[in-house]
Amino acid sequence: MTALRWDHVPKPHVERPALLVPSSKPPRRKQKPPNIKNRDGKAGQARNDGALKVTEFLIKHNRKVVFIVDADSASNTGSSKQFNMEKLRSHGIQDHQVYFIGAPNELEELYTDAQWADVANSEWPRQDGRPWAAADIAAFRGDGKFSDKLKKLIWMSANKGPASKQEMNMKLVLRLCAPDEIPEQLREKFQAVARLAGGSEAN
Repeated sequence: MTALRWDHVPKPHVERPALLVPSSKPPRRKQKPPNIKNRDGKAGQARNDGALKVTEFLIKHNRKVVFIVDADSASNTGSSKQFNMEKLRSHGIQDHQVYFIGAPNELEELYTDAQWADVANSEWPRQDGRPWAAADIAAFRGDGKFSDKLKKLIWMSANKGPASKQEMNMKLVLRLCAPDEIPEQLREKFQAVARLAGGSEAN
């Protein structure tokens, strides 16, 4: 009988885990809401510059062109507003081709407080769990730019907010179900554009 000697038994090979080395990368910063004002301005500027170039092309080829813009564009000559009258005229657009809308200043004011509360409840629920109410919106009408104040209110009260003014309007429009939900000013301007497209003078 052969005796076993432990020093003749091969020792198992054990892989040791690598030592954990602290990462040299800085910790991830907490994300902040995007700079909506800057994003809105830059993206909107690019879109509107393109629209103005297309408009110049159409006018040169004797096509009928109409601009529907916020009413405060009429009083913002020389400002940085994307569609002020000075800029429109410089692209060959005459005053009678511009239709102004607002109550009194901009498109967003035409929709009711209840309509804005409805879309906010659907797209941007409040963090505190309370549903948006028409009174929440009404409190921000009056002096100043209503669309900017509304967008800021949503970002401050909800987990997320609209990325741009265009998104805010589009979300609301997609929830309209009946013709009478479209603001009267818009219906009148659309009818005028339809008459112009049909060969009649738009009034």
